[in-house]
Amino acid sequence: MRKQALCLALLVALPVLQESISAPAYLMPMFGGQARRSSANEEKALVATYEKRGFTRQEGARELLITGWNALEKKDYTNAISQLNQAWLLDPEYADVYHGFALIVERRDKDVKTAESLYRQALNKDDVAPETYVDYGRLLLLQGRADESREVSYKALDVSPRVRDARVNIAQAHYRQGNFVKACRWAKSAQQNGDNLPKGFQDEACTHADSG
Repeated sequence: MRKQALCLALLVALPVLQESISAPAYLMPMFGGQARRSSANEEKALVATYEKRGFTRQEGARELLITGWNALEKKDYTNAISQLNQAWLLDPEYADVYHGFALIVERRDKDVKTAESLYRQALNKDDVAPETYVDYGRLLLLQGRADESREVSYKALDVSPRVRDARVNIAQAHYRQGNFVKACRWAKSAQQNGDNLPKGFQDEACTHADSG
């Protein structure tokens, strides 16, 4: 009887617990999907602030993005999401904002599904930075989706042939699929480009290629 009562109590408490641990809207990308009108006053205030400084909405968004990105690199996710949400209010078509959202969700929340959705939103915007393709390719590779990762990483190189770490994604994708010759070739190219190759990866890939 006590066991049944305990189970019942836990079931009743579970929704409350889940609600208590969910992040508030202001800490979520795009304010957690709430209607834009809920942030209308903040948007008006932001626009007024940047207009006084002679900035367009896009220029204001760019300034906020830089601040948010710096916070993201320091793992200050609260400040980063705050800055990015404001940038989004000013310019909801800014691809780099969605890239930032994706990285926060991936790193802070470990939510791969939502991060991928945000990467896809970024790629549907204009003027996508090559680094967005690189980070999305890395996320796909972590999920074992080597073919998709390679395709996305090729697009990064199409946008910018010298972009960092696209070659790393491609080399690792080939390695995971057992194509060690191509993995070795792309690893060497990554090294020449100054990419962040995992320690020992090139030697391992090329050793397999030579012995194959």
